[in-house]
Amino acid sequence: MEILLTSIYLTLILLLIKKWKFFKSKQLSIKLLTGLFIVKFAMGLFVFWIYSGYYSNNKYNRHDADIFKYYDDSEVIYNSLKSKPLDFTQIILGLDFNKDYFSDEYYINMNNWDTHYKSHIFNDARVIIRINAFFRIFTFGFYSIHILFFCFISFLGLFALFKATSSYIASKEKLFFICLSLTPSILFWSSAVLKEPLMIYAVGFILLYFKNVKTNRLKIVPTIHLLICLLILFYLKFYVFCILIVLLIPFSINTFKDFRFKVVPYFLCFLFFTSLTLLLKEVDSKFDIAQLIEQKQASFISESKYKNAGSYFEITDLNPDYQSIVKATPIGIINSLSRPLIWKVKKLIQVPSAIENIFFISFILMSIINILKNKSILAKHTNLLLFCLFFVLINYALIGIITPISGALVRYKIIALPFLIILLLKTTHYNPLKSFK
Repeated sequence: MEILLTSIYLTLILLLIKKWKFFKSKQLSIKLLTGLFIVKFAMGLFVFWIYSGYYSNNKYNRHDADIFKYYDDSEVIYNSLKSKPLDFTQIILGLDFNKDYFSDEYYINMNNWDTHYKSHIFNDARVIIRINAFFRIFTFGFYSIHILFFCFISFLGLFALFKATSSYIASKEKLFFICLSLTPSILFWSSAVLKEPLMIYAVGFILLYFKNVKTNRLKIVPTIHLLICLLILFYLKFYVFCILIVLLIPFSINTFKDFRFKVVPYFLCFLFFTSLTLLLKEVDSKFDIAQLIEQKQASFISESKYKNAGSYFEITDLNPDYQSIVKATPIGIINSLSRPLIWKVKKLIQVPSAIENIFFISFILMSIINILKNKSILAKHTNLLLFCLFFVLINYALIGIITPISGALVRYKIIALPFLIILLLKTTHYNPLKSFK
């Protein structure tokens, strides 16, 4: 039954890709899009196979595996649909105001509804648990269909990101989308039942709708969808939401006002929000961002050592002040760029990520050399280049100073990889697809 139903849904999605106007593109054929989606779904099944084998060992618990724990917890909510449909609806919509009742009836039976680290600054598992519970209405609990749905969600997000930015990458549009789809880390982690597909979906559509606002084409339904995407990102990864919004402000200023030095609005915006966080800290200590970052790092290190994480590495211990964070930032960026180190790979599954890092570092060096030889490259689409550069650097810095596990670091940084790809495509002349024309 699972194979049959999965095949039916897969056929419907492929037909949707073929017929939906959203997927129409002059640069990308339907054949290419359907092929890339099939590859993505196959990767999703591969991720499931990898995790199933790894967590079948008695040493590990299934509820420790991210690809299972949100799905497993969603069953508790879904089981209320037949007996108490109002409860189900309230939980899905976040209207569970009677906390004691819902906690005693449902949340006490979940492992991940409440985490030991209570802060929306970094993440919230409840969004993905709710979405899995809603999907169960259509999947009947078959895990392969959940994989299929999450693959389609991330595929939509990647295509939305492509539509929002491809006009800046003339003659490299096909290469751009192939890179978005087949870069190992993006392909692996965005094809599983995880937060990453939802995050990519939200970021992709936020940028696409932002582009449409500039051309005065945003209507009522897309506006509602935009608000939903903002809410998803706000609750799912609050720090990514903040980085994106902070950078969209100077990007907008540069778009509507032709500043000679386009970097100035970015630095003014950083100065404003840094001052704001310092002010909020004085008003209420729970808004002390530096302390929250230090606590998150300490929590991550403690949990990694307790679980004896195989890809653990030492990182610079932070103090709860901005000076400590600034000092750790360079090594944090280096960690995000380079780990897992190829000579410290212990498992075969880490090899693609290590090789991927070598490729990205090599292309970054090529890009720098190319810019030094021809500085006029930076004159065109400077605003986009600054946006992508700061989005990558801030995400890489934050992830790199907090995360002491190579496997987790590779996964967390995939939200920034599309913007690194844009930077490299814009600042290098290399296009391997030309040889196939």
